[in-house]
Amino acid sequence: MAYLLQDERHEKKFKFISDIILGNHRNTEVYDKEEINSKSKNVTAMKFFKGQDNDRIYCKEIHSAEGTFIVVAAILYKKKKTKKLNQQQINIIEKVAKYQYEI
Repeated sequence: MAYLLQDERHEKKFKFISDIILGNHRNTEVYDKEEINSKSKNVTAMKFFKGQDNDRIYCKEIHSAEGTFIVVAAILYKKKKTKKLNQQQINIIEKVAKYQYEI
């Protein structure tokens, strides 16, 4: 939360991304699947300021027993520097996928 609330710029970007998710829209520039292999099912990334800070919040999409769609913001990764994923990012994505989420 501290990352999202650090300034108005981050708050506005998070609201923009949240509105896209809640509106069931697709905008791969700011929110996209990160299913890079069979170990990374339902992992997504919120993309903050591509071409600038290029931070990511890796998330897990799940459904509750009642069918409610839930996006869990799991891990913040700051300053992604490459287009391709490095081993550290792959490890984070796989970790987010295998966490046990209690709703």
